[in-house]
Amino acid sequence: MNFKNYVVLISVPSKDGLAELATGYPVVPNLILTARHVLETKDRDNQKPIKAKWWYHKPKVDGDQGWLTLADDAIVWRGEGELDAALLRLPEKEWTPKESLFLSSDRPSEDTRWASEGFPHVARRKELPKAASFQGRVYSKADAEPCFELSEDANPDREEGWKGVSGMAVFVRRKILGIVRSNPTGFNSARIHAVPSWKMLEDSDFRKAIGYDDKQKRINEYRGRLMGKIKNSFDIIDSVARGLIKNDTWSGASPEKKVGILADCLLEVSFHDMLKAFNTAWLNAVENGEANHADVLYDVFMLLLPALYDHGVIEGVRIDKKKNKALLVDVPAFHATVAEIVMAGVDSRETRFRPRERETQFPKGVLQLPDAPDSGFGSQDKFINDLNHHLVNKFYDEEPGEQVRDLYEKLPVVLDYLKDERDAGKRTSYLAFLMPSDSNKQTEIRKMMEYISEKYPIACLALNDDIQLKKFEVGQYNSVRRMVPLKDK
Repeated sequence: MNFKNYVVLISVPSKDGLAELATGYPVVPNLILTARHVLETKDRDNQKPIKAKWWYHKPKVDGDQGWLTLADDAIVWRGEGELDAALLRLPEKEWTPKESLFLSSDRPSEDTRWASEGFPHVARRKELPKAASFQGRVYSKADAEPCFELSEDANPDREEGWKGVSGMAVFVRRKILGIVRSNPTGFNSARIHAVPSWKMLEDSDFRKAIGYDDKQKRINEYRGRLMGKIKNSFDIIDSVARGLIKNDTWSGASPEKKVGILADCLLEVSFHDMLKAFNTAWLNAVENGEANHADVLYDVFMLLLPALYDHGVIEGVRIDKKKNKALLVDVPAFHATVAEIVMAGVDSRETRFRPRERETQFPKGVLQLPDAPDSGFGSQDKFINDLNHHLVNKFYDEEPGEQVRDLYEKLPVVLDYLKDERDAGKRTSYLAFLMPSDSNKQTEIRKMMEYISEKYPIACLALNDDIQLKKFEVGQYNSVRRMVPLKDK
């Protein structure tokens, strides 16, 4: 998914007859995230409506410039205090995008690149707004700070040049890390302040407005199962988490309480630190010939992967699943390994990987169906036929003495089984495939996958064929690859 396709220009009327411009992006369909301060300027003309336009939508009617007039109650959420963000509801049209972009619950980190597109004053042509692309570096701040900082590779030479980019989303690895708020003084227009999306996701009214569940609710779903695993193998898990525990909560605690303390510590650690800690402990167990220890660590690791993965991404997919049982979604990931972690989080289950075919392969989930390209991706009829045969061969349980039935008699039975597994068993089967760069091929594949997701109780996940994303994931998820066993030859 190219996030730039979804940029929205926002026009807020002023008393002088002009307008303040801002940038926005959809976080759920027709719900646009932007900066609050642009909507609350002292010169705002409240007698006139806010307008917005999907910048890259080309109206088919002559004279229609694509502007949408927002209702009086279009502002569905406003951040309070230093949380400079707001949500605008746009009128729904038959042509408006059904897709939305993923908010990230990750904290900003150093050595990270960002990118976006917005409408800075400096890019205007004959006083008309024009979209401009941005990229630069991310600079983290303490959690107590209201903003983090960005640098831009080709920043305007004056502060006024930034006007119009307020509300612009900050994209890092295809996810929204925050939105632009202001240009701080003292940096010669070379720095931008951005409101982190993780702070928005901590606001209960914001989560309610976009339909996200509380992160703690998802953590609690995993806590009970994690405590059961810890209780059965306390000493092994304790060796991993010992450095996370504060002495004042640990010393003197009963054995039962220590299990809960240990579970809480593991569920509060960062995803990156969890990967590192478990990979180190697992490697030590393997090198020392402690096969049972390694198996226990692997088992807990498979539960923690979806529990600690980016909450914003999992909730985004979960919302799509709730709204329409047909599920076609762009996932901000390159490898099918990450698709399995996401789907495990959506289904509130642990990750389950198939053994790797080769040493360097990143593993695929047990519930992932055959790779589309290997099954005749170019022809919809052939792919559907291959998919039907695969589903029947894998899921139809033929009883001894049962009369002979053809494929199309068996298929409805299989689809009912998969539907029940998805809805009651929390085991959603899915296709995961890399989306090609060619726009015509993308359109063909999307139509095919939309058909599949409507007719079959399976999810279709489009992965991003981005080399920088692949490079990041190779470093981030190599520990997952290493721990998943190789297939027996």
